[in-house]
Amino acid sequence: MLKKMLCTAALLSTAIDVSAQTRWDFLYSGFQHEELGIFLPSATIEGSFTGKDADGDGVLQRGEITSFVIDQLELVDNPDGCQITSCSLLAFSYALTSGKLNFESSWEYSDDFNYSSQHTVAGLQSTHIGVNGSGELSTTTLRWTDRTSFWINPPPVPEPSAAALLSVGLLAAGVYRRRWGQRR
Repeated sequence: MLKKMLCTAALLSTAIDVSAQTRWDFLYSGFQHEELGIFLPSATIEGSFTGKDADGDGVLQRGEITSFVIDQLELVDNPDGCQITSCSLLAFSYALTSGKLNFESSWEYSDDFNYSSQHTVAGLQSTHIGVNGSGELSTTTLRWTDRTSFWINPPPVPEPSAAALLSVGLLAAGVYRRRWGQRR
C-alpha cells in the first residue's frame, strides 16, 4: 500500500507544473494629478506581463518574464526595438501569493520637432514630459495615493498557512496509522 501511495505521489508531482508560463493583465486607477492638485478617479495605467517562476520562490523577477507591456509598448520582447527612440523595463518583481507588483519603466521619443518621455515607478508616480516644436513644455505627474486601486488577472493565489498544512499532514498521518494498525 505504501509503495502504491509513493508511486502515485511521484507521478502527480511530475504532472503538476505550478510555475507554468502565465500572462497577467493589470490596471491601476485613480491618481493625484500633481500639477493640477486634484484627484483623477478615471486616470489609469494599464499593462500586462508574461512570465514563469523558474526558481519556484513565489516571486517573478525581471529575468523570469518574457514580456512586459505598458502604454501599449513592449519593453522586454521587442526584437525590432521599441519603435521609438528608447524604452526599457528598469526593475520588476511580482509576488505570486500577495499580488504585490513592483516595476520601473521608461520610454523616450524624439524627432526633429518633438520630444516626449515617460518614467513610471509603480506605487509612487508616473511622469510624462513633452516638448513640442515651438519649445512649449508640458509635464503631467500622476501620483499613487491610498485611493489608487489595483486590479490584476489572474488574481494572486495565497499560500496555505503553516497551520493548515500541519493539520492536513497530521490528519493524513492519523489515517495512515489507523489503517496500518488495523492490518496487524
